[in-house]
Amino acid sequence: MPHFELDPVISRRSLLGLMGAGGISVVAAACGSSSPKSASVSPKSSAPAAFDPSKVNGTIDLARWPVGSSSTGTMAKIIAGFEAKYPGAKVTDTVTASAEYQSTELTVLRNSSAGDIFTAFRGGQFTSFVDAGLYMDLSGQPFINNFQSKYLTSFASGGKQLGIPYLLLFLMFVYNESIFEKVGETTLPTTWDGFLSLCDKIKSKGITPIAWPGGDANNRAQIMNSMVMNNAPVPDMFAEIQTGKLKATDAWFIKTLKQFVELKPYFEPDSTGTAVGPCLELFASGKAAMLATGDYDIAAARSLGATFPMGVVSPVTVNSNPKYLGVYNLTYILGVKASTSEPNTALAFLDYLSLRGPAGTFANGEDDHVTVKNVDYTKRDLAATALWLNKPTILAPNYQFDSVEMGDAMIQAAIAVVNGTSPEAAAAAAQKTIDQLRAQAAA
Repeated sequence: MPHFELDPVISRRSLLGLMGAGGISVVAAACGSSSPKSASVSPKSSAPAAFDPSKVNGTIDLARWPVGSSSTGTMAKIIAGFEAKYPGAKVTDTVTASAEYQSTELTVLRNSSAGDIFTAFRGGQFTSFVDAGLYMDLSGQPFINNFQSKYLTSFASGGKQLGIPYLLLFLMFVYNESIFEKVGETTLPTTWDGFLSLCDKIKSKGITPIAWPGGDANNRAQIMNSMVMNNAPVPDMFAEIQTGKLKATDAWFIKTLKQFVELKPYFEPDSTGTAVGPCLELFASGKAAMLATGDYDIAAARSLGATFPMGVVSPVTVNSNPKYLGVYNLTYILGVKASTSEPNTALAFLDYLSLRGPAGTFANGEDDHVTVKNVDYTKRDLAATALWLNKPTILAPNYQFDSVEMGDAMIQAAIAVVNGTSPEAAAAAAQKTIDQLRAQAAA
């Protein structure tokens, strides 16, 4: 996997793939699952008192991976603002390539003084950090109230707030608003029949309704988030498939696979063998109305010359009473190291990151939504999609798997039915793989 900072377009998608590998163990700004499986593990220190502003005068290290091409410059502005507010404080910004951060940061944090504040990927990395006792309990810190509370629950256990997700991604189809308007769709469909009707209207104009990178390992599974969100009997459906409580052969997943068959006429030709690059080109050129990846590809489409207004939409797979209208993921989980020698300064910096001004600097500098309340999104595309922060959305189901192979078995079932396999046979094959993986894990 390429280092994220070397190519902000390709690597942004690669980062989502990494989130898939680490948070299916995670394709989420980047950046989102059932409760941590180590929920019974407690951090090494109890919740400290709120920081004392008069004693913010130490040097702390921020350990993180880069979010985008401007990541270092954006954070430098924030650090400068913090140090101006607290003249005795210093922050070193230690930035590690995302792939390396994923593979080595646990060892670094456990065996050095690095990372007074550190980031984590949702899923496997966050869980491993909890298991290692790295997190200070942040419960009761006043700055917790600066974040939208619904995004915090997946990173709390036993009444302790261990991590704070900072970045929020919408893992939904990116759509061309001009094409939707051209076919007379001024509101987004909220039923399955409505979504298929939209696709019919788009296809009648000679435009591909959906560009799906079914041949791209890092992006092909994003579509599954939307397809299962209203079909499954429980929101943690994939966690329950992993434990055996639910099965890929259950009626709700068979229904999902049948709906993939219904979508087949609306995908580009050879969709199951298409990489994300050609899909982006189709979308950016106006030859496809929707791109079935996530909002992280809006910037990529802009880099290819797309000037039309964009939004995000999920196919709603029921015809009445949908519980969810879209999908989000969380990443860049902020934590304070339990063993930090400068807890006062570390907590003060986390408090600073929770303020609207610095949070807005980060969001608009990196083209990402954040979990801080009432942020002013000045970037055109961020402002256009910010309305989804207040809509009924589900935390991306794909990232509930701890096993990359199990997650892949589920999307392979969808690929199989689009290629002509019956839904029942594809589901049985997926369940066979999952049963084998569960047996291996238990051995």
